[in-house]
Amino acid sequence: MKAALMEAALRDVPSPSGGYVVSKSDLWGRGLVVTEVEITNARFADLTSIGLRRLGVNDVTTCEVADYPDTRAWATWFYGSAPTMDGLVWMSRQLNTELVCVLFGGRDVAVTPTGPPRRLSDPSVWSEVVDLLTQLDVSLVP
Repeated sequence: MKAALMEAALRDVPSPSGGYVVSKSDLWGRGLVVTEVEITNARFADLTSIGLRRLGVNDVTTCEVADYPDTRAWATWFYGSAPTMDGLVWMSRQLNTELVCVLFGGRDVAVTPTGPPRRLSDPSVWSEVVDLLTQLDVSLVP
């Protein structure tokens, strides 16, 4: 869950992050929901350093918001060029100890929720957000 929170809720925190301030109301107002799932029967195109090296590409996963059209183009290319792949997997840019993935629509993959959907305001999710903000030395205001 931490990688998902870093990639979605906290992706705008700058580097270095010390002294940055985020608003609790802004985070909660984004309407983000966390649902933990189990994915079975999925085949992922490997966009970790080994997979990228095999393709002869430096990186397509480390980008800024302005570069998202380029990453969408890569995903579209993978979708059309690798019909046996169900999605992409790569090392999280925001939390480089965790893998993250995206699933392609229209593929036969079993995705089973392992718990209920929870908003950022859910105490179990919010405690993870606060822990990450503390590690980042980011201040939280109402």
